[in-house]
Amino acid sequence: MIELTHFTENTMTTLKELLAQKDELEAQIEAIRLSERAGAIEQALALITDYQLTQLDLFKNESPASPAEYKRPVAKVKAKYRDPATGKEWTGRGRQPRWISESGKDQSEFLIDKITSEERDLPIQSEL
Repeated sequence: MIELTHFTENTMTTLKELLAQKDELEAQIEAIRLSERAGAIEQALALITDYQLTQLDLFKNESPASPAEYKRPVAKVKAKYRDPATGKEWTGRGRQPRWISESGKDQSEFLIDKITSEERDLPIQSEL
C-alpha cells in the first residue's frame, strides 16, 4: 500500500495523522464555542433586561422566518351574487354555493345588480 506523505523540514506527516489532528482541533473548537456561547447568552440577556429590549427591537430588520410570512396581503373581493332568501353572498370565485346549485335557477339570476333594494338591506353573510 502506498502511503501519502507531506514533507516539511525533515518531518513526515501522513494523511491519517493530519485527519486525526483535524478531528482533535474540531473537538477543541466546539468545546470553546460552547463555553463562550454560554457567556455570550448571559451578556445578551443582561443587556435585554437592562434596556428592556423586545423581540421587535432586536429582529425588526430580519427577513421572515417562515414561508408563510412571505405571503402578501390578500385584497377582499366584492361579492357578485346574493341569495335573496338569506342574504348570503358569493364572490363568484371558488366552488359554487349550494343555494345557487340546488336552486335549479341560472346563476345570473342571483347577480347583486339584479336584486331589489329591499333585498340589499338583508344582513350580509359571506359564503365562499
